[in-house]
Amino acid sequence: MSVYYTKRLNDLDQVIEVEEKKSQKFSWLRLLVILMGAVLTYLASQFTIEAVIGVLLVTLLLFILIVRVHGKQQVGLNYTKIKRKIAKNELDVAEGGENFYDDGVEYQESALLFGHDLDVFGKHSLFHFINRTSTYWGKSKLSSFFSEETFSTPKEEIKKRQEAVKELADKQGFSEDLKLYLYDDTKNQNTHQFKINSSFLKNFSFNSEKRLSAYLVAVPFIWIAVLIGFVLGSSWASPLALVTIIINFSIMNNVGGQVGSFMRNLDSTSHSLDRLANAIKLISDETFESELIKEKVSDISGGDFYTPLLKLSNSIQQLDIRKNMMGLVILYTIIPFDILVIYKIRKWFVKYPDLFDRLFDIIGNLEAYNSLAVTCRNNPSWDMPLLSTDSSFIIKGEEIGHPLIFSGANGHEDGGVRNTYTLDSSNRISIVTGSNMSGKSTFLRVIGVNLLLAYAGSVVCATKFEVGKRVKLITSMRIADSLRLSESTFKAELERIKLIIESIDKNEDCLFLVDEMLRGTNSVDKLKGSFALLEKLKDASGANIIVATHDLQLSDFENNGHQNFTSNYHFDFDYSHNEFDFDYKLKDGVCQKFNASLLLNELGLKTN
Repeated sequence: MSVYYTKRLNDLDQVIEVEEKKSQKFSWLRLLVILMGAVLTYLASQFTIEAVIGVLLVTLLLFILIVRVHGKQQVGLNYTKIKRKIAKNELDVAEGGENFYDDGVEYQESALLFGHDLDVFGKHSLFHFINRTSTYWGKSKLSSFFSEETFSTPKEEIKKRQEAVKELADKQGFSEDLKLYLYDDTKNQNTHQFKINSSFLKNFSFNSEKRLSAYLVAVPFIWIAVLIGFVLGSSWASPLALVTIIINFSIMNNVGGQVGSFMRNLDSTSHSLDRLANAIKLISDETFESELIKEKVSDISGGDFYTPLLKLSNSIQQLDIRKNMMGLVILYTIIPFDILVIYKIRKWFVKYPDLFDRLFDIIGNLEAYNSLAVTCRNNPSWDMPLLSTDSSFIIKGEEIGHPLIFSGANGHEDGGVRNTYTLDSSNRISIVTGSNMSGKSTFLRVIGVNLLLAYAGSVVCATKFEVGKRVKLITSMRIADSLRLSESTFKAELERIKLIIESIDKNEDCLFLVDEMLRGTNSVDKLKGSFALLEKLKDASGANIIVATHDLQLSDFENNGHQNFTSNYHFDFDYSHNEFDFDYKLKDGVCQKFNASLLLNELGLKTN
């Protein structure tokens, strides 16, 4: 996919260059109209007030026309720039760079059983690699796929999710447009997107609002009277027009602070609504086949959400004219327009009080599925797991790799060295020995991460992957002490072991991934405790463990009458010409080579 994104970047750069030149021309044209209007108004003032008003009206209409055309062109240009930014992000992620979407660090508490050990949430995590959500609702939904909730997701639900992911992966145009319309380029992506303050917008009111409302009703009739007076040549027409203009500017001065407060509270709501409206229209215009997506978008199909959202967006956007002082002066010559706009916004929220609640669940689900679909499309060699009804095994994987391993410092995702592994009743206690840096810990993470991906409904980093009996995942790998909690390494390990024992006692179907069990104590007690835990596991048919260790003695557990459910595996290396060569391939049996002494010798510490 890197070739595709590179070509897309080049094409978009060419479009942006052309559109930016157009935008500059419109800017100069707007300035020219304002300057010409000022000059012509001055010249008209040498004649009659009617001439001045005529020049102002023509200038106003011409200025509004140019602003509207320029605005549409600017929207298109901004969307093209966002397309480029998103395409550049996809290329960066494919080459091992950082994803600009949120890393989900706030969801770490939802995956305490395994999240820290498997790098599920946080910077450069699994979630960070996959996430393509811009809204709070999408991010929250996607995070639930990788939380402890995933163990209770029915298998049929996962199958439906897989179908949704495959369909969105094939709909590349829809998938990219959904990211485009929901991406908020006006804020940091770590903020709460589309935060609509409905209560504030609905309940905002002006000081002395009754008098303002009465005046707004009267203004059109006053201008009609002025026009009639001009036509009839009445002497009172000009003074009445002048008084009306003075009142309008007086009102602008009095309510300016209140309108400014209103606009500050709106923040980028207009942009958000415009993008949301486009996303809803995109969804409603698309035809879906997968059952899960059809269920989620059925509410959109039953009503027109696009039109009211666009009306609200246009109303809010009209207030932006206040940022252009010349335009504001011209408009206020006729009527205090922003008060009318705020009245329209309030009326909209009275008419559609629950519209946003109905939309956010739909948007959240589609964003989450689309994130998994992007992962599927960007990694065509990955496999969509088969969810088997056979409960005699946990996983069967061929050429399994780690999705976060990239070749080189800025290379391409390749999963690292791949391994084939099956976990079933014959090896539900798998003991992995090996030297330092040989790949034991990474192998544990490979199994855990791909199992999570499978449960999420995603493709996995393997050429073939099959999931049998569902298991709860508990890890004990990155154990560390804590000064803040006054907790030693051994105490922290005991807390993890306690979780494992409690799960065994509950007869839960579990998979435990344990790296160097009980490393925080002496070697004698460590070995005794490790054997004791394995002994407890042997009588729990639903319990499975893959344990990585340097203790060769632990591998004797297989030969102590436990061959029916225990298997030994190992990673090794070659050493020649003072260099280590690791192949990172999983092999049967117990490791016969260790490298700690060799490494210490290289540091100048001679060992026997």
